[in-house]
Amino acid sequence: MGVEEKIYNEYMELGLRYPPTFTQVSTTEEASKVLNTVDIDLVICMPGNADNDAFDVARAVKAEFPRHPLCSTYAILTWHHEAHPTRGPQHL
Repeated sequence: MGVEEKIYNEYMELGLRYPPTFTQVSTTEEASKVLNTVDIDLVICMPGNADNDAFDVARAVKAEFPRHPLCSTYAILTWHHEAHPTRGPQHL
């Protein structure tokens, strides 16, 4: 299950009406084109190919578009309190 599907499912479970839409790109050049033409609320940089370091991509995008909110991650972890009612999120 991809990030888009996980977030969409979370919105549906919470009864929220308008889940976000996602635009996926593979290169910083594609990201630049999209950010210049589409109103984007949040940029999420995740690893893609073996030659694609998410943090390098995030730095490049942030340098060109400093006002766009951006996060870079190698993993997205979710924690549901129903599963572990006495424990909070665990740090790896």
